[in-house]
Amino acid sequence: MPDKRWLGFLVALVVFAAVSFTVKNNVRNNPGLAFGQGETLESFTLPDTTGTPVELQAYIEAHELTWVNFWATWCGPCRQEMPLMAKLYEEHSADGFGIVAISVSEEPQTVKTYLNQNPVPFTILLDEDGSVSQRYRVQALPTSFLVDSTGQVLQTGVGFQQSWEYVVNQRMGDN
Repeated sequence: MPDKRWLGFLVALVVFAAVSFTVKNNVRNNPGLAFGQGETLESFTLPDTTGTPVELQAYIEAHELTWVNFWATWCGPCRQEMPLMAKLYEEHSADGFGIVAISVSEEPQTVKTYLNQNPVPFTILLDEDGSVSQRYRVQALPTSFLVDSTGQVLQTGVGFQQSWEYVVNQRMGDN
């Protein structure tokens, strides 16, 4: 009997892995985001961690290239992505690169506690009720948009993608 249980467990594990892989690829390849490549992001105003309102369009216009990222403190891939974002910001902010990371549906104190333990040099905004992420049709975290100074989407991404380092370095090298 133990052999049949292991076989059943193994089959269930393989099915789970196949379904997970398919769902992840579908989300990455067809995210259904509100804004795609070549479109212009809709602006919004959200508070930063100090409560100061920040308008996305004004932030974007002040930078040559902006990475707009939706994330959460509980999201493992988001936390994995943060050091890469910090590194790229430190390397390119003087050349006009900006990052706006929008915390989705979390209490401000949760985000502040996380940032006290894991500080980042870029702008964090609080989408406390998740309304902006809903308007952007963010279905998975992290979700990112790379935009030029007009807000035109140059690239989108769902999930942690190490390739953002290459993309940002390449685009910022075009100065």
